[in-house]
Amino acid sequence: MNCRTALVRRPVIWGVLSVVFLAGCGGGASPAGNNPSPDPPRAIAVNISPQTASVQVGHSTQFTATVQNDPMNKGVTWAALPSPGSNCTGAGCGTIDATGKYTAPSTVHDAPGLYIVATSVADPSKTATAVVFVTPAPTGIAVSPATATVPISGVQQFIASGDPFGTVPVVSWNVSGSGCIGASCGTIDATGKYTAPPTAPNPALVTVTATSVADSSVSGSATITLGSNPDNSKLSGQYAFLLGGYDGDGNVAMAGSFTADGQGNISQGVADYNFSSAIFVATNLTFTGTYSVGSDDRGSMAITVSSPHAFLSGFSQTFSFSLGSFNGGIATRGRMIELDNEQIWATGILAKQDPNSFSTAAITGGYAFGLSGTAGSGFPLNAIGRFTANGGSLSAGLTDVYGLGLTESGSGTVSAGSRLPFSGVYQVSANGRGTAVFTFTAQDPAFSNFAFYVVSASELLLIETDTCQSGICTFKGGISGEVLQQSGGPFTTGSLNGPAVFNLTAARSNATGGSVAVGQEIFDGKGNLTGIQDENSNGVIASAQTFSGTYTVDPDGLGRGAIALGGAQQSFYLASPGRGFIIDISSYNEGKFEPQSGAPFNDASISGNFVLGTLPWPFNWAFSPASGVMSASGSGSLLGTSDCICGSDSNFSGSYSITGNGRTTVNITTGLGSAMNWVFYLISPSKVVGIDTDVGTTNSAIRSIEK
Repeated sequence: MNCRTALVRRPVIWGVLSVVFLAGCGGGASPAGNNPSPDPPRAIAVNISPQTASVQVGHSTQFTATVQNDPMNKGVTWAALPSPGSNCTGAGCGTIDATGKYTAPSTVHDAPGLYIVATSVADPSKTATAVVFVTPAPTGIAVSPATATVPISGVQQFIASGDPFGTVPVVSWNVSGSGCIGASCGTIDATGKYTAPPTAPNPALVTVTATSVADSSVSGSATITLGSNPDNSKLSGQYAFLLGGYDGDGNVAMAGSFTADGQGNISQGVADYNFSSAIFVATNLTFTGTYSVGSDDRGSMAITVSSPHAFLSGFSQTFSFSLGSFNGGIATRGRMIELDNEQIWATGILAKQDPNSFSTAAITGGYAFGLSGTAGSGFPLNAIGRFTANGGSLSAGLTDVYGLGLTESGSGTVSAGSRLPFSGVYQVSANGRGTAVFTFTAQDPAFSNFAFYVVSASELLLIETDTCQSGICTFKGGISGEVLQQSGGPFTTGSLNGPAVFNLTAARSNATGGSVAVGQEIFDGKGNLTGIQDENSNGVIASAQTFSGTYTVDPDGLGRGAIALGGAQQSFYLASPGRGFIIDISSYNEGKFEPQSGAPFNDASISGNFVLGTLPWPFNWAFSPASGVMSASGSGSLLGTSDCICGSDSNFSGSYSITGNGRTTVNITTGLGSAMNWVFYLISPSKVVGIDTDVGTTNSAIRSIEK
């Protein structure tokens, strides 16, 4: 467990949840008589603002102090001091002048931060303390929103975020366009506030760029459409989303839905959040917002979330997305990441909803699920399983889990549970949001309450909403994932027959690194399998490894089964023949497999436009979410644009080579000239999954490419 103190960065989204205790003061009437006692002198009190701040190494930020009941206005003295574990002294902690201007040292101090102390001159026993986080110079910059529609003479605020996580980059801003020069493109100030020109250039597109002051080779950009934007019609209707990632201290999951009007406006938004490290969940929150779609099908969405019960002042989030699976010019699927300066990195899916399925009665039959995140201890937890839904009741529930047995301190032994039985109840509201409760009848894995969003009667997006009910909260659980309606049962050994493509993601207990793997496995329909896989284990690459093993499917026909690969033991639950969710029962590996179709493959198997995305990596607090678009030629070349915290609006090109079994090697060159190598496996000509295969590349999540 990566335990952090109060000195660790807390994103804005948490701050609005903090409980503020106000001390009231009152007075009474003076005693009867002609000579009332004079009021005692009021105590001096010092306040400091801001209470937390982040600053890049070698740069400055301003603090201010106010002193109450200081009649001589003597003010304060300032000091920059080490915090426990910060290992700095004197100027090594930075300097602060008499006005409160703090200049950071050349050494990073972001976990923990440093103290800024203001001391009253009139009464040195009275002080106020702030925390400053000294962050590194950025190795990548993202501009948020990455895509925007701005009316003529309108204003749009842009924000620069930096990689690695927590970096607050110092940047210079500029604006340019192919059809304009100087102010005719609009103007942008030092804060990133863009003002559109009074007349649109031709073409009505401009680019805003943020460039690192520390290294001019590091930059990020955003694309602006001036005036009306016909591409906004590509996102129209009601959509559900599910994202997973991390913040400064732990896992984050969020799920919700919204209505896009096809003109850039978001309404009827509702969402559930689970911040396992913050020890709370926030359910059924409402939001509104705006969005902008580019001509290349990438877009951005900015929302404002409000709830009078949990978020008194509300909070904002900005997402980048890429759209695909078009039907009548409207996207039905997409990939989505959070891309802003809230210090929340998350990645996931966007899916158009079917309102005909927004009822309890519509959710019926058998369902399989795959969930991952953290247990109540705060350590990783993976769970797969199935249930039968009927009229609001859940029956024949089974789940296999890995990640039980640890306490919050990390003591204990990690254990698994197999075929844990449960029943339960569920209901679906008219807006497509549902709730479910699992009740376990034997061993209890300590997850019970969930919210879910209906994509269709065959697909649900599920997020845990368990939390403490009262007292001091020590529950840090939060799992989320996908639920698929089962078909093709009752299941037997013959339900697995032929090739399938799998992906596996494994967390490590220290919340960084881990392993990712993709490959092909061939089932013979009789209990035997062979396969090939590529793996990136914390930067160590194992290419084209072959394996063999055996598998069984439980005789009850509900879809649970097991795979034995040498010493490794895996459990799975089938959603349909050849498709299911899978976990190791002796490690934190979790993933999914899907039947492969379209073989034999060659370079012509991949052509046209695709959506890029990354899969969540539970309990990895260092991976970089990404989304984007790519076009493949069908003859071995590709072009694309991606958005991530490491760089927004980033172009790349490359080549690919596909073998008959679908294993694909990809060589990428970024717009800055750096090289990357990927290995992918084709699930079909419209969907592939892959990993980064550069030696030493760590924390690179599984990549998904689909039409």
